[in-house]
Amino acid sequence: MGLLLFIIFINDLVSTCDDSVNLYLFVDDEKLYCHMWIKYLEKATDSSVEWTDKWQMKLNTNKCKIISIHHRRYSDKGVLPLYVMDKTTLEVVDGIKDLGVYYDSLLLFDKHLSEKVNKAYMMLGIIKRNFEYISKNCFVMLCKSLVRSHLKYANSVWYPKRLIDVDKLESAEKSNQIDSRTV
Repeated sequence: MGLLLFIIFINDLVSTCDDSVNLYLFVDDEKLYCHMWIKYLEKATDSSVEWTDKWQMKLNTNKCKIISIHHRRYSDKGVLPLYVMDKTTLEVVDGIKDLGVYYDSLLLFDKHLSEKVNKAYMMLGIIKRNFEYISKNCFVMLCKSLVRSHLKYANSVWYPKRLIDVDKLESAEKSNQIDSRTV
């Protein structure tokens, strides 16, 4: 019931933005983005801050970040202005984690892929250590639920395009298949 009341309470937050800025809400998380127009983004952020002041809500400005997603040829270092929100200068970052996926400014997902492959190998090691005598079917079920789930989480967003990233991902998946044949 509390979550429903919260959603009803913040329902008018979307109306603070005009059509030039997109606003996405997920539970208590708000994301603003626009294409190439920093002044519209600043205006929308100011409107959001005014909304929080009006409804006496406190923003956690330590969690507020600015990221510019761009092509490799375009460098925005020094282009993005400093933005102050509630007397706090927002940090400009090269990467950010959102709903378990690491995004970087070039959308390469290197950090995300490395973390997921390492987590998959770690889970595979846990399975091998703790289940020494296990049937093949049980091992496959454990790998699908504990290992493969890490490799496939949100892959429609981050699925790799570069061959080096595909090789990393496939090597982790192949290690599961090889191990399931040896059981």
